[in-house]
Amino acid sequence: MEEQGIIRKSMSPWSSPILLVAKPNGKKRVCVDYRKLNRLTKIYTQSLPNLSNVLDTLGEKQAQTYSVCDMRQGFWQLELDEQSKEKTAFMTHRGQYEFNRLPYGLANSPATFNMIMNEVIRDLNWKSALVYVDDILIYSKNFEEHLCHLAALFDKLVEANLKLKPSKCQFACKEVQYLSHIITKEGIAVDPEKTASVHSFAAPKKKMLKKYVCSLDYAIITGISYTTIPK
Repeated sequence: MEEQGIIRKSMSPWSSPILLVAKPNGKKRVCVDYRKLNRLTKIYTQSLPNLSNVLDTLGEKQAQTYSVCDMRQGFWQLELDEQSKEKTAFMTHRGQYEFNRLPYGLANSPATFNMIMNEVIRDLNWKSALVYVDDILIYSKNFEEHLCHLAALFDKLVEANLKLKPSKCQFACKEVQYLSHIITKEGIAVDPEKTASVHSFAAPKKKMLKKYVCSLDYAIITGISYTTIPK
């Protein structure tokens, strides 16, 4: 990360701890615990797009061809303001470092990145493209139109010096996965992989009950707040 210019040596009076977090593939990822810094942070009023609005827009467009684009090292493509860098400092066994680039874990990182992406794709947004943090969906009525929409997106990314991760992109598909949903011309459905754990969940007890209820939060379920009231 230091060789890539993502972090640099630091002598900051600020310091956050690091910890290891398990990845889905079983490997470990080093993360900075910014919880204390986040409590001191003034939160942006800029919020992330409402998932219901995103899905409603897709339903109205009646598109038939889709592409999903994932940003390469998303947040790390944005450089931090010089005065902000020292606040991101963290300690390792090799000394103290701070971020040159927007780090994961900061309270305002997702909203900041989303705001930048909205500006980058401005006139495409909500017309032929949707962006949710570092995930972009391009939708079109036919293949020829789709090629034009992709070209317009690529031009804007090149202009902003932003890069995609090809291995995580899907181009010109009839069906794509986006924001935990399966998108097709027939409609929108929740990704079965996301609901499998809910269906196989054993009868919950005590703390497990809270975990189970929280696992339902990502979906819109009519009357769930009433259904989950303790009887």
